[in-house]
Amino acid sequence: MKLPARLSGNRLFVRFYLSLLGGLLLFALSIVLLFQLTRDDAHIARQRMAAEQLALDMPQTLSPAQLRRLARQNRAELGIYDAQGKRLLAAGRMPPQLPPPPGWLRQLVGPPQRHVTVALGQGQTLVYRARRKPGTAAPLMTELGFGAGVLLLLVIMGVAAYPLTQRLTRRLERLGEQVTRWGQQGGQLQLSAGELTGNDEIAMLARQLDQASRQIDQLLAAHRLLLAHASHELRTPLTRIRLQLEMIQPLIDPAQQPAYARREQAMTRDLAELNRLIDGLLLSSRLDAGQPVEPVVRLDLAALIAQEMTHYPQVATSLPASAVWLSGQADLLRRLLRNLLDNALRHGAPPVTLHLTNDKQAITLSVCDQGKGIALAQRDRIFEPFIRLDQNVAGSGLGLSLVRKIVQAHGGSIEVTCGPQQTGSCFVVSLPGC
Repeated sequence: MKLPARLSGNRLFVRFYLSLLGGLLLFALSIVLLFQLTRDDAHIARQRMAAEQLALDMPQTLSPAQLRRLARQNRAELGIYDAQGKRLLAAGRMPPQLPPPPGWLRQLVGPPQRHVTVALGQGQTLVYRARRKPGTAAPLMTELGFGAGVLLLLVIMGVAAYPLTQRLTRRLERLGEQVTRWGQQGGQLQLSAGELTGNDEIAMLARQLDQASRQIDQLLAAHRLLLAHASHELRTPLTRIRLQLEMIQPLIDPAQQPAYARREQAMTRDLAELNRLIDGLLLSSRLDAGQPVEPVVRLDLAALIAQEMTHYPQVATSLPASAVWLSGQADLLRRLLRNLLDNALRHGAPPVTLHLTNDKQAITLSVCDQGKGIALAQRDRIFEPFIRLDQNVAGSGLGLSLVRKIVQAHGGSIEVTCGPQQTGSCFVVSLPGC
């Protein structure tokens, strides 16, 4: 008879189920063992024999002094109760009422009673509880009690079950770590052969994730290739349009030259904006693919900023006197700086300031303006491609997206805060130094 696939021996469901059954079986066996350790049947039997012999030798009428003498002779605590269970005589610590017989549950799993009862004449009952000899140890776990033993047993089982559960879930943890690394770095899942082999649910999940990662990587590669080819192919007609504008100028009637010149300037600006947009798309595609735009070199960020600031005389600059070294790509860092400054000048309000600091923790670049600022809910959204909070201001919405990608390509981070006087906005870039 063929078992269902879910019940085959190499399924994770069966492993967990068998582990649970094994744990319950171990618990049941431990309870039985604990019960046997707490029960002292031989001691109870000796007490009953001594009590029955004492009942046979006991006179029908006893005084309290005689009962105490019998208790000392038998090294026991004695009590005599009437038919209603009321205590008549006692030698030792005996309750006022006759102790009731234990219930079935206590007889089954509870600790044994410390006393025995023997029927006397005239409806009376003798309760006999032997005292242990000095230096005689009580049965194991009896003094601690059954509840304390069960609690200790649960603790031991919890400690013993931890490595078993960890062994069953270690593959899931490794798979989760690989998926997290894949989400952060892209590419394909780096799964070992052991994680892909097998017929249980974890192996099936690993194979499905591996296949999905390959398909996603292929789709992203095709998307990047399409974007790169489309951007490259767009340059050819744009170049032709620009060339046609230059060639058509001598053919224009001199009387219409001023009007044509205005239109030519407008078209030239549009063509330049399209070229910038294509450059941004190509750069974004290469950054998404993790491809270096140029070799990574050790460079002085302060010197690079000083060179670029000659194009931004209206920006107040604060640079450290010493060199600020980092490993990076110079053209990308120039692009980052220009995008931040252009964004502050276009969307903010003067004065625009740039501060560069260097400490043992990181290199910090801040570009601040005194504009109306950016709402807290929009501070993450502005780094998405083609997001423009103010549609009335020119721009493609790609600049800040490129800034974040360039920062991430250099292992840094960027955040948006309020300006120094709690007005405007401040873009703070943190980069690792070297």
